[in-house]
Amino acid sequence: MDDVHSDPSAIAHHAALNLTEREFGATLPPACDQQALGSLVDAWPRTIASRGSDGPCTVDTAALPTFLSPFQWRVIRRLPGAYWVYDVDVLARRAPSSERSGDRGVWVTDQWAPAVLEAAKTRTAQVFLGFSRFPRAAVSVDPARVTTVRLTDMRFAVTDPDLDVRRPTLFTLTVTLGPKHEILQERLGE
Repeated sequence: MDDVHSDPSAIAHHAALNLTEREFGATLPPACDQQALGSLVDAWPRTIASRGSDGPCTVDTAALPTFLSPFQWRVIRRLPGAYWVYDVDVLARRAPSSERSGDRGVWVTDQWAPAVLEAAKTRTAQVFLGFSRFPRAAVSVDPARVTTVRLTDMRFAVTDPDLDVRRPTLFTLTVTLGPKHEILQERLGE
């Protein structure tokens, strides 16, 4: 049998997403744009349609195997303005639960300010964004009005609640903009 149902990885992927649905059910935000989620080609920046008074929505969701075990999966749920990242254990059939303190995953803000769009025009950013399915943006401005934009691929981010998720990783792009939005520096990694 050569179909997707006989592939252990596909089965584990399906189980990871099903555990999420079972645990959180109707409390999960619905898709922002059903057509965009069904598209075979990703586009950046992905337009996030507002759901208005309907509340938050899900831009994209993925379940990715961790490096530790084929049964440990990381689920990344992108919402407008944030990411929710949590781990599931498909062997133990365990998803994050409100009963287990600190087991609900990590919420990480995602700031797409005008400076991010400016930084995204650089050649390095275009390459990075072409690779990154879940780019998380963070912006800081120092007293001299120098703006630092960090884009981190959430598939590879540190998401331990006890650690600083803002810390740069190998899959982080840093672009520094001067007071007049001129590019001062761009680099990948730490």
